[in-house]
Amino acid sequence: FGAAPAAGGFGAPIQQTAGTASTPFTTTNKNDGSNTIVLQSITGMAQYEQKSFEELRLEDYAAGNKGTKGQAAPAAPAAGGFGGFGAAPQPAPAFGQPAAAPAGGLFGSTAP
Repeated sequence: FGAAPAAGGFGAPIQQTAGTASTPFTTTNKNDGSNTIVLQSITGMAQYEQKSFEELRLEDYAAGNKGTKGQAAPAAPAAGGFGGFGAAPQPAPAFGQPAAAPAGGLFGSTAP
């Protein structure tokens, strides 16, 4: 009672690992008949192919690795990008108020 278990789930030996911090990520090439496929998943690497990504995440959390280790955040998109993506949203009319009529005619031309 109170002693550490000698085996993991289903009788498998317990593996003490430090998660994914010790090996940098690389893509893995595998042959699939006459084609070569590129696996872009950490579970495709030879060091981790016997584990699921959930097991790797649990090991990382147990080792204290819960983030990006100070890597820079991705840059924000430029305002007014293609197709209005990144543009400031237009304010919606107040509840119960009709929306303002668009100025001009079809495709920005003036109405006749």
